[in-house]
Amino acid sequence: MNVSTLFRVPRINVRDAATIAILMAMTYVLGRVGIHTPIVVFTFSFLATAVLASMYGPIIAGIVGGVYDVFVTLLIGQMYLPGFTVSAVLSAFIFGLFLYKNEKFSPWKAILAQLVITLLVNTFLNTLWLSMSTLTAGYSFKVFLMTRLIKQLITTPIQMVLLVVVLGNPIMQKLIKSRWK
Repeated sequence: MNVSTLFRVPRINVRDAATIAILMAMTYVLGRVGIHTPIVVFTFSFLATAVLASMYGPIIAGIVGGVYDVFVTLLIGQMYLPGFTVSAVLSAFIFGLFLYKNEKFSPWKAILAQLVITLLVNTFLNTLWLSMSTLTAGYSFKVFLMTRLIKQLITTPIQMVLLVVVLGNPIMQKLIKSRWK
C-alpha cells in the first residue's frame, strides 16, 4: 500500500458515523472492565481502538482517539491532562498505520503495532505525563518507570494475544474489509 492511500481520509457517511459511535461506546465499556489501581490500569479498550483503526485508518482513528479521550475525561469528571490525549491520539494512529488496509491479516503487524505502542506510548510517554502531573508530585520519572515496566512486561503479551485473536477472527476480518470497499 502506498503512502497516499494510507493517509487519505475516507469519506464518512451516516453508517460510518454510527459505527464509529458504537466503537467509541465499546471503548468506554471495555475501559471500565479490567484492573484499576492508582498507579496501574489494565483494560480491554485497546481492542475497540484497534478495530476502529483497522477500519478507518490512522487519521480518523487518531482524531476519534483524541475526541474520545477529552469527552470521557470530562464526562466522568477526571482532571484533564493533555498529555494523555496526545497518547490516545498516537496509540490510535499507530494502530492505523500497522493495521489499515492489510488485505491479508498479519498477526505480526498487530504484534508489532502493540509493541511500538507499549514502548513509545505506554512506557515512555504515559510515564512522562504521570511524572509531570501535579497529582503525583513527589514521585520521580524513575519510580514510575520501574512500576510501569513491570506492568508492561506482564500485560503486553496478553494484549498481543488478544489482538491477534480478535482481529484475526474471520468474522471480524469480513467486517473490517467491508468498510474498505
